[in-house]
Amino acid sequence: MKLSIFKNILIFTLLFAACNVNALPSRLIENVSVNKEKGFDVITVKLSVPLHYTHHFPKTKSRTVVINVRAFSNDAKIVLTSSDNEKYRLPRKKSKLLSYLRVESLDNNVGKIAVQFKQKLKFSVRQINKKTIKIILGKSGASKKLATSKKAKKRRTKSKKFVSSKKVLAAKRKKASNKKKVKRSKKSNVVNTRNSKITYVLNLESYQKGKKPRKIPKLDVFKKYKLFRTRVKKKKVLITRLRLGFFRSKTEAERVKRQLKVYYPNTFVTLIQKNESSLSTRWFEKNKITPKKVRKVVRKKPKKKLTKKQVSKVDKLFAKGKLALVEKNFRIAISFFTKVSEIGRGDKKQQALEFIGLAREKNGQIAHAKAEYKKYLKLYPDGIGHERVKQRLEGLLTAQLAPKRKLVSKKKEEKESSWDYFSTVSQNYRNQISVREEGQSTTDNSVSSYFNTSGRKRGEKYDLKFQFDMDHRYDFTKDARKVSDFGLSTAYFDYISLTGLGTVRLGRQSRSSGGILGRFDGVWYGYPLTNDVKLNLVAGLPVVSSSGVSVNSEQQVFGVSADFDEVLKRLDISTFLVQQNRSGIVDRRAVGTEIRFIADRSSYFGILDYDINFNRLNTVQFVGNWLFKNNASVNFVFDRRSSPIITTSNALIGQGFTTLQELRNIISDEEIKKLAIARTSSYDSLSLSGNYPINNTYSLSADLNISKTGSSSTTFTPENVKFDSNGNPILDVNGNPGTTVAGTQAVGPDYFYGITLIGSNLFSKRDTNILTLRQSTGSSRSTSIDARSQFNLNKKWRMRPRLRYDIRTRSVNASKSNRITTSTRFDYRYTRELQFQMEVTADFTTTTTNGLTSNDTDYSIDLSYIYDF
Repeated sequence: MKLSIFKNILIFTLLFAACNVNALPSRLIENVSVNKEKGFDVITVKLSVPLHYTHHFPKTKSRTVVINVRAFSNDAKIVLTSSDNEKYRLPRKKSKLLSYLRVESLDNNVGKIAVQFKQKLKFSVRQINKKTIKIILGKSGASKKLATSKKAKKRRTKSKKFVSSKKVLAAKRKKASNKKKVKRSKKSNVVNTRNSKITYVLNLESYQKGKKPRKIPKLDVFKKYKLFRTRVKKKKVLITRLRLGFFRSKTEAERVKRQLKVYYPNTFVTLIQKNESSLSTRWFEKNKITPKKVRKVVRKKPKKKLTKKQVSKVDKLFAKGKLALVEKNFRIAISFFTKVSEIGRGDKKQQALEFIGLAREKNGQIAHAKAEYKKYLKLYPDGIGHERVKQRLEGLLTAQLAPKRKLVSKKKEEKESSWDYFSTVSQNYRNQISVREEGQSTTDNSVSSYFNTSGRKRGEKYDLKFQFDMDHRYDFTKDARKVSDFGLSTAYFDYISLTGLGTVRLGRQSRSSGGILGRFDGVWYGYPLTNDVKLNLVAGLPVVSSSGVSVNSEQQVFGVSADFDEVLKRLDISTFLVQQNRSGIVDRRAVGTEIRFIADRSSYFGILDYDINFNRLNTVQFVGNWLFKNNASVNFVFDRRSSPIITTSNALIGQGFTTLQELRNIISDEEIKKLAIARTSSYDSLSLSGNYPINNTYSLSADLNISKTGSSSTTFTPENVKFDSNGNPILDVNGNPGTTVAGTQAVGPDYFYGITLIGSNLFSKRDTNILTLRQSTGSSRSTSIDARSQFNLNKKWRMRPRLRYDIRTRSVNASKSNRITTSTRFDYRYTRELQFQMEVTADFTTTTTNGLTSNDTDYSIDLSYIYDF
């Protein structure tokens, strides 16, 4: 009864997703965001499948950075291969630094993500976890700047030792005489008023020729000060400026600026220009006002910057204070925010002072709250929360006369916040013709369509997000009607609470953590117990089929996991417990843990998955990445797992049944478990790769991979079982009811190794050239040489030629094949949103088996377009 209710609820909430599904995501890049972190612009790339970052090229500064990634799981390899030429763009509002991201599949398990910036930038690349890569902009040059400044300082101190005292005295006299003169800046016509009388003006608006200025409102402030226009030429463009002056001090100008902010939101305070000095002099003489002389400012020593430990301490105290404020523990909140205001800096200190006043107001300490609000307004007259604090103070002062007024700013912000949308539509037409000795035939004549849309809305208390991915393939051959090619890979809605209530994701989604094996239809909920501990709950129906139009209600999955951040310094640990049921019996019941450690120049990741239903180890994986000072990198991966992952459903492999219930009607549950174990083999893999940037033009990388697949046992299939008159199954010669299913033989060890040389700007500006040599030994021997390039013909056209040669020898049937593949792709960027592509491929294969030779030829053409909006 409970199970049927659970099914009905999930099916009701997922009616929009009740269509043919793809078990794997159709896109590699799930999401891209640009945020500020510790003063740096950071691009965060979320991947749909787990990949391992190996290296990037060029080193630190370029307009394009190519991030090389490697896939180790079969699902990741399929997604990486199918995502070749995938493109991701940010909406125009959020694309000030980033143009686009493009995915290219180099091999069956190697790919690259090309990130195109809008200008030449400094950067560094870090992998946060197996599905997140961050690009920190401007970070690579910070240490260089510091080093050069230190070197310059050393040179200056060294040179001072050899300068005579007469020269030093002469330099001091010259410096003193220069101070008395009023200097003007060489780069601009702003008066340098270090020792002159300072005059400030307000720049209300600036506009070019042909644009209508705003209508000037009738205000009293325009009668008190001088309103005038000036004209300036910048880069051969005449700009008219509407200005208001003149002010004796910057404080006075800032006060008037706040009054005019409603009418002129882009107004700013500046010093008078060279051509405005005579006008200001006449105005001061007419109004008999003497401009304020500059006082000698005694500069205070700047406060020392906080260390990393102090910053993390401030963040934790601030988070605990917010949590106490939400839970209405006002006294505890006051103590936490007071500590933040004492040791904090910048925005944190400013917000803490505002929250102290709010907590005291909620706690009934009205007098203290007034004092805190007045202190905030005095210290931060231009602060972000100035209007909020001012309204709260006015509410307290007028509490006896009228009820408290609701804050206006929050409502305004919620009204102003709107949805940001990003969508992509693409179609690809493919025609492939195969030429064999017996004749010519069309092997592929189809159109593949893809649609993706996502949206996000940010608020003060919550963030909302949704994503929808759909694809369809239409085959023009006669058998096209027999197979449904419509798929919905992603369809979910996110609610992210900013007040500590947690995060909810509902719909078709994919997860590779917490013991969840890929895609499912259901709900995921994460709740932050503390600032460092998060509890996650998941429930849903696994997606296992790529055909059909209904949700898979035969299987159910439930799980709970906990994330512990900063258990030790930079060490994060996650634990999980998950259970999956099918046809009323346990399909999978597993416990496990994930460990992540990220240092400045290295990162480590480990996962352990153990099935307590079968008492068998499912997965053991360790990944290590090391980055050296010269930007060389080394990557190590060890992977041991069951193949496929051990589940009771493995008993259906090689059988004529589609459900476990059909097996349960013939054999017992224990026999089904034994059958599942017998049909499951093992897979071991060891991988080592490295990259060395020779210079800004060339980069060299190499990799080695050793893999081995275990054997599976021969089992029986009970689909042809016959029963005697007493209802007992009739056994065969081997004592099994039914016929046997042959097991698989062990494969390996297989060795794969390769070397890749990457060069940029060799033949033309911003070109990329890749030469790869690969070889494998083991069950089959193969050697391949792959050369590919990318040339930017002009701003709109791009050409990508490729030539590949393969030699393969199979020991099973003593066959040898030589294959030459050549292709050329053209990209035409019609507008920023619309792009057309054409690729022509020719494949020539010669195969020799037992002295017989056959020649096969394949020709194909791909025509596609991609439209982003």
